[in-house]
Amino acid sequence: MIVLPLCGFALFSDRHATETSSDREPPRGTRRRHVRLYFALATAWTFVGPTTAPADDGLVRFSGKAGNYQITVLTSPTPFRAGPVEIGVLVQAAELHRPLPDAEVTVEVSLRDEPGIQYRGTTRTDKLVPSVSFDLPQGGWWRIRVAVAGRLGDANKTIELEADDPLPAWRELSLWICLPVLPILLYVAHQWLVRRRERSVAR
Repeated sequence: MIVLPLCGFALFSDRHATETSSDREPPRGTRRRHVRLYFALATAWTFVGPTTAPADDGLVRFSGKAGNYQITVLTSPTPFRAGPVEIGVLVQAAELHRPLPDAEVTVEVSLRDEPGIQYRGTTRTDKLVPSVSFDLPQGGWWRIRVAVAGRLGDANKTIELEADDPLPAWRELSLWICLPVLPILLYVAHQWLVRRRERSVAR
């Protein structure tokens, strides 16, 4: 997120420097080049940005009826992979589709082929979509069991998801490696544009 404000600051500084150095109109196409620079840096940030997202923004893995409830299960990150994951569960009344924030939701995850590896947690209710976080030790097929207890009785639903292998270490660190590089590149590009404009105006 830090790159976008820096882009805006650079564009403003470039324009201000031109207005104070000369009353002549800037060469045609300069603003278009600035817009291209801005979007190029924004695109770069997209690729090096965080690789995980809250379950509120996760991918819907199941949505259907279980007992007297309508249950929607979301997961993040996308693609689903070993490492830190978040599983969100939205519980609604099956008939009215009204959210039931007071329902108690328990999530259990276990390796399909190794039942001994099992994790369990109760969803946090301080979020738009109550969720629970796990740290999956490896990729493979995982069985996710959601149990709901509330005013409409008890219900449970089990789904299976395949988790990819964890990201390589360099990808996990790419954000912190690229953060200091992008502002430097932005500054260099800004100085190059200023000098190029000054040479054009001086002609």
